[in-house]
Amino acid sequence: MVIGKKVLLAVSLLLLSSCLWADEDHKKDKKENVTIVRELVFYDVDGMNTGDIRTSINKNRLPSKHDAWTEWQIFFGYRYERENEKYKLASFTVEVKTKIILPRLKNIDKKPQPIQVEWKRYTDLLKMHEEGHVDIGIACGNEVHKWVMKKVVLTDTESEMKNQIGKIRRAILRKYQSIEYKYDKDTDHGRTQGARLRKVN
Repeated sequence: MVIGKKVLLAVSLLLLSSCLWADEDHKKDKKENVTIVRELVFYDVDGMNTGDIRTSINKNRLPSKHDAWTEWQIFFGYRYERENEKYKLASFTVEVKTKIILPRLKNIDKKPQPIQVEWKRYTDLLKMHEEGHVDIGIACGNEVHKWVMKKVVLTDTESEMKNQIGKIRRAILRKYQSIEYKYDKDTDHGRTQGARLRKVN
């Protein structure tokens, strides 16, 4: 018998339908004990100078307050076996789904060369910052897997097993919510890492 539990932790504000999405890029890989599904999504902005581009970003990034953001979700499932009238955890799987949302400059090849150079610098560093959020989500998933496999061995009932897993999951999510907050505070949402659109003359 397989019982699944879905947990959602969104790093920033969730997407509302008012945003227009451009191309999406999906990748799937595995890190330690977690399967990772990565998604990269863009919203379009425009402008011939950094002032106009900034205005476009501020308008099109809504409802977010930030130029880029990351959402990650943890999905887990487990299988148990009966052993001497006990419930034994037979397997436990964790999948982390991540989505990075970034701005994309329309017709960038037609922009002045200094704009092209600055945009690449800015978005490369912006993505680097968001990848830090992805790493936090993956670390959270791995820790959930580690502690469930270590602590949940035999239970008297299926309900007890489910409750133990839920208790571990909630404690770890609280820990990583604090880590998320500290990461953005320490980096000023990427600004201290250079993720800031500079004025180009």
